Amino acid sequence: MSKAEINFPYFDKILANLEDEATKTIFGNHVHWGYWENPNWAKNTAEDFAIATEKLSQKVYQAADIKDGISILDVGCGFGGTAASINNNYSEVKITGLNIDERQLNVARKQVQACGDNSIEFVQGDATKMPFPDNYFDVVLAVECIFHFPSRSAFFQEAKRV
Repeated sequence: MSKAEINFPYFDKILANLEDEATKTIFGNHVHWGYWENPNWAKNTAEDFAIATEKLSQKVYQAADIKDGISILDVGCGFGGTAASINNNYSEVKITGLNIDERQLNVARKQVQACGDNSIEFVQGDATKMPFPDNYFDVVLAVECIFHFPSRSAFFQEAKRV
């Protein structure tokens, strides 16, 4: 997909304001809305939001039964927050982040470095036409990004394929 076809105006805003302390706290790692056990407990602070976004990523990858020693694809990886969380909590994992927006990948590449015996790679590509061979990953994750894809059906077919 050409750069002209990509239109994420809220990412334009986030990327333009990443030097702002509140924006960096809220969206510097995860670019999704977060999870609170009880929404009434939300404190409406940047710090609380950052904790909730991390918690959402953990809920998703724990539901996927992530284990040491597997290969994981994080589709729509944004700034690499979910990859970083997995990287910090598991070993001998091969993590690949996929995103169509190279700007987001550039942030992820600067922020997320592999720990120990893990490996991390960030790849530009379309979630509905993934640039990976069949059966390449053990687990495919997608945290709050599927609504961006031109075809959810095509994404799920690709997720199953890879």
